[in-house]
Amino acid sequence: MPSNHAANQFAKECIVTALLKLMKTIPFEEISVSDITRKAGVSRMAYYRNYESKIDILETYLNEAALFLDQSTIPLFESGDMEGYYECLFADFAKSSELYLNLLHADLGDVILRYFNRCTLRFAGRYLDAAQHRYELLALSGAVFNMAMTWLKEGTQETPREMARKCISVTKYHTAWELALLKSEKASNQP
Repeated sequence: MPSNHAANQFAKECIVTALLKLMKTIPFEEISVSDITRKAGVSRMAYYRNYESKIDILETYLNEAALFLDQSTIPLFESGDMEGYYECLFADFAKSSELYLNLLHADLGDVILRYFNRCTLRFAGRYLDAAQHRYELLALSGAVFNMAMTWLKEGTQETPREMARKCISVTKYHTAWELALLKSEKASNQP
């Protein structure tokens, strides 16, 4: 007989799968808890034991996916391979494009952006004081979010590698802009 933990994990997976499948055919706001539990083959009690809402299901799913993605991206980042890092991110966005596009179609872009922000702050926290650099990190997260979602909506015409190069150019613009501001501040502080 499976353990309670294994049974609960299985129920969670069924609930996530059910919601993702329902989102393909039913507008998000019209999907009910009953629809999800019926499709998942679980009880309402199993649903509410694991999730507070449909948004909670999506956020939990995205957070778990991010932990898996970290296994691929962290070594690239730590080795300084930023092109490889961004390419890996965009390849993952492409792989999960149906989910992201369904969320955008349901006007749930804010769920994706919150996910991007959490991932950016968590990831950056491994290397620097994320609280001290919060605004800069959120700006970078927003830039990648906008680039990724536009890329997906426009049919991924560019390869993940091409998008990676665009991300690097955005960070170069940011760095150049930051350096220009610092030079301007220095010049204005000199007698």
